Amino acid sequence: MTEQKPFPHTGGALGILDYGIGGLGTYRAIKARADIPVIYFSDSGFTPYGKVATAVLRKRLAHIFEFLYAQGARHIAVACNAASCALPPDENVEGIIRHGVKAIRSCGHERIGLIGGEHTVRSGVYRRALQADNFMLKQRIAQPLSRHVEEGRLEGETLNADLEQILRPLRSSQAILLACTHYPAIARQIQSCLPPRTRLIDPSQHLADWILENWRFAPRKTPDRWFTSGDAIKLAANGRRAFGVSINNPVHT
Repeated sequence: MTEQKPFPHTGGALGILDYGIGGLGTYRAIKARADIPVIYFSDSGFTPYGKVATAVLRKRLAHIFEFLYAQGARHIAVACNAASCALPPDENVEGIIRHGVKAIRSCGHERIGLIGGEHTVRSGVYRRALQADNFMLKQRIAQPLSRHVEEGRLEGETLNADLEQILRPLRSSQAILLACTHYPAIARQIQSCLPPRTRLIDPSQHLADWILENWRFAPRKTPDRWFTSGDAIKLAANGRRAFGVSINNPVHT
């Protein structure tokens, strides 16, 4: 872990929103560089974002943003591809999609596979963003994988069977974008279903880098805060298991 560096500018906290624990990858990447104050919201008590219509999802996001701002967030990172597909322009909110696009463009490969939730894949957001580039993009809906991670199932026959079925058509890809922030938690299992030279691309680090380069926060003086619309006990247990993050005193809301 690199040395943490406090920022000199004053300001509120960073809000991080994900459907569940997937945003902890972005949280972890940020904390490796700077101990800024964070307010994390896991919306696991709501319908999976990958299965929600855009209009419904936008209304839900607006409600959560209002909550995070009321709790003291100054900016909000949406560490969820499905939710990022539905974001209106807002200088205080940054989604992960364009960082996934940037990661693909800088990966040095042409044959790209993509696995993501139903909403992300069917929206065509990545295909549109990359249509002017010389990429051969093949996408697969991988909806079951986020549920496995959310429930703490990071290995086992059921997970392996789903991975084999999802990844088989992508075995000719040179690189695969993990277009759901849950998937890095099972990166080893994903890699085992692919040829050894296939590169996995995780855009969470790109999002974290952008946040720390473009937004400024006061050094953290109080513990980070954790909220969920789902099960607070499962959030803490599975967040530690999947991402190695200690979640203290999570609150159901």
